Amino acid sequence: MTTSTGSTYRLEVEIGVGSFGFVFKAEDISTGRVVALKKSRTSLKVQRTILQHEARVLALVAGHPSIPTAFAYGRFEHFEYLALELLDECLGSIVPTKNARLSLRSVLNIANQLLSALEHIHKHRIIHRDIKPNNVMVNEDFSVIHLIDFGIARPCPVGEPKTLDIFSERSNVIGTLRWASINAHHGIDLGPRDDLESLAYTLLFVLRGELPWQDHCFRGTIFGRYAHIREKKRAWTGSRLAEGHHPVFGQLLDYARGLEFRETIDYGRFRAQIQDLQKTANLDDTDVEASTELVMNPNHKATNKCPVEVGQLILVQIVSRTSIEGYSMEANDQSYWHDPALSSEEWRTSARPAIVIGFQLDLSTSLYKIHVVSLGHGVPADGILTVPVSMSPLSSDDAGTAIVPEPAWPKAETYCYAFPRATWFYCLPNQTISPAHWMIDAKDVRVLEEKLAVPPDFLHWAETKDDPDVRYDTRMKEIDFYVHVATLGPSDLESRDGDGPVDWSGERGWFDERVKIARRRVWDNGRNWTTSSDDTNSRGIEISDVTDSYDEWDRSLWEARQRERDQSLTLDQEQQQIAFGKLADIAEVV
Repeated sequence: MTTSTGSTYRLEVEIGVGSFGFVFKAEDISTGRVVALKKSRTSLKVQRTILQHEARVLALVAGHPSIPTAFAYGRFEHFEYLALELLDECLGSIVPTKNARLSLRSVLNIANQLLSALEHIHKHRIIHRDIKPNNVMVNEDFSVIHLIDFGIARPCPVGEPKTLDIFSERSNVIGTLRWASINAHHGIDLGPRDDLESLAYTLLFVLRGELPWQDHCFRGTIFGRYAHIREKKRAWTGSRLAEGHHPVFGQLLDYARGLEFRETIDYGRFRAQIQDLQKTANLDDTDVEASTELVMNPNHKATNKCPVEVGQLILVQIVSRTSIEGYSMEANDQSYWHDPALSSEEWRTSARPAIVIGFQLDLSTSLYKIHVVSLGHGVPADGILTVPVSMSPLSSDDAGTAIVPEPAWPKAETYCYAFPRATWFYCLPNQTISPAHWMIDAKDVRVLEEKLAVPPDFLHWAETKDDPDVRYDTRMKEIDFYVHVATLGPSDLESRDGDGPVDWSGERGWFDERVKIARRRVWDNGRNWTTSSDDTNSRGIEISDVTDSYDEWDRSLWEARQRERDQSLTLDQEQQQIAFGKLADIAEVV
């Protein structure tokens, strides 16, 4: 589809990708101008689109050398397009990891120009809300800097800032987690001060080559990492982050954090300091120099051997906190923040007797996984699979009907069972346990494997598909559970109706504890345990149908479709009047 007026653009090569589309190098056929052309799939049912909003914001804040020029906008049946000034290289691709950092000269150039850009857009009552290296474009010698991607920029809130409880409302931290302000973590309306804080993180990152919380942005659960990174940021002041570097960068962060919502920012103060440094400091021109920061492996090195043996009788206790948050969140982190809610009595678990029937090393985590069956005492409940534990050797006729620990087992009416099957657990590292007291031989291990390690009978399981335990078992298959282990010894043979040091009373093993932990982990990942409908989001809000009839050969590239832009991402009437008429139309894209 084309419009009667406007420019025609010819697509050339893809140069970038975003959440809802791609960026292409393109040419305005009538003028020969080469541009960056954003293309996003958008149903005509969507009234408030992302690129239209970004086009209007860029038109409003145009006129600053660090703000890219928006040339034209167009919307057709399946896509919308935005033609922008073609820029150089993304800062985030230059310093992609923490083993490289920029010279002071380059960082000062970036700081000076971006502070000026923020002052400019804030004067137009616009906040960017996603300042980060990937949204900063630089030329080869870092002398020309641009701030890009105004897709979630919005007018400054009017009145007192509102606060949204991110955790109870299951909402997202605004912006990008690594660079988000502490206010964003608390769900407080963002303002100019938060752009300044994110800029300070960006500058400290390219100066240092890393940020202390960056590895945690991809660990654990969604809401777990929100809280953990928030506490990490609070623990690292600007002066601490800038240690070993010029203090102005740390001062900028501490200053931004100390601002009130409506307080006027003194951009000139910091620009003056930076410009003085540019004139007087002994500046090294070397860029992307090697970092002196230590690169830590987030995975713990595997111990030489598994802490338990196949056939060993042990105690297994699930560690709720690690199973909910994930081991990688805490690994090798001496400043790990412990959520006090997970230390309450609610999350206490019982040590339960078990027999190890196998183990393996998980190379992705360098942790050992153990395969265990439960031990119970008394008369087993109907319907569960069991294997008796004999107190004396078996005759040849009885071989395979029970297991026989060595030395002799002293506790009558003991049995092995699995609910609904033998369970895999991850052993936390650095566990040193005493040598085995009781063991079973390889033949007995095979008996347990044959009778308890296989999944329940398929037909029987299908008949119980309405049983919640079946649904829960299915949902837990992708969740890892972490345990402490200990040798089962003579002092562990007594129980007090499930309230003693060892729980012999259960007939469901660790199943109910695992369900409870899994519920919390799923919740902390922003999902509902019991709702599987695709028609609601994590907060239970119905999502409107925005599908369309696009069915071309490249359909698979455009599965990510826009939904309605949040109403808050709308310029007010005065701002729209200023932006109106500054953009040309895109007539056709070929």
